[in-house]
Amino acid sequence: MLQRVLCLAVFCTGLWAADPFLATWKLNLKQSKFEPGPAPQSMTVVWTQEGDGVKVTTTGFSSNGNPLHEEYVAHYNGLETSKKGPWNFDVVINRQISEREREDIFKKRGAIQGTSKLIVSEDGRQLTVTWKYGELRDVRVFDREP
Repeated sequence: MLQRVLCLAVFCTGLWAADPFLATWKLNLKQSKFEPGPAPQSMTVVWTQEGDGVKVTTTGFSSNGNPLHEEYVAHYNGLETSKKGPWNFDVVINRQISEREREDIFKKRGAIQGTSKLIVSEDGRQLTVTWKYGELRDVRVFDREP
């Protein structure tokens, strides 16, 4: 019985570790596109497991050198989640499309304001985030840090 429990624990740990989004990602400015711009000087995004969600921590420096710092927990369950704070939306829907693809839908007072689509490359080395929010049309390419 103990042997079965240990095997199950190892198997479940392997599944959890297999989430291709859980990593530290550094913005690749040469491959990214910021419309209408300007691009930040630098950006690093760290995805870690937190309970039944994923904690996303973003740090770096804006185009004018101001420090960037943002943290939130996303639950990729397809349900509307209220977001309080300095956001320009009041509800987000985080959806898991496939193992390597996720989508965020941003709403304000019931109306969709924008989306972001997140795709991890097949080799797991790049994360591409495509933003469509108002006039924003960014394609942010991140490289996985070792």
